[in-house]
Amino acid sequence: MKRIAVSFLVLILFLTTLSFGNQAEAAEKYKDISSNHWAAKEIEYLSNKGVIGGFKDGTFKPNANVTKAQASIMIVRALGLNLNNRPNPNFADVGTGSTSYKSIATMIDEGYFSKTSKFYPRID
Repeated sequence: MKRIAVSFLVLILFLTTLSFGNQAEAAEKYKDISSNHWAAKEIEYLSNKGVIGGFKDGTFKPNANVTKAQASIMIVRALGLNLNNRPNPNFADVGTGSTSYKSIATMIDEGYFSKTSKFYPRID
């Protein structure tokens, strides 16, 4: 758990030292992000880097909770971790057909999350 906290801290520090793009770009990309949204520049930057993405309906849903599965995907993308040949963590609540399976398996294999019987990919 310490490694994930450190990784988030490094990511946040890295992002705060960069100059971000035009706020209007996020507003054009996601129909629920206005050009004056407080995080428009950051959303655009991370979206352009492929770390985050919107939903199929063209929204970003900036006020929605981030699930543990989504966080795993974003961290793997931000750190550029290889998803291939990772051992199956055999979680009772994450099947190999899940869209987040490879990212979760990578996070476990890299030691960012502890191996338990369940991963609890959703926050409900």
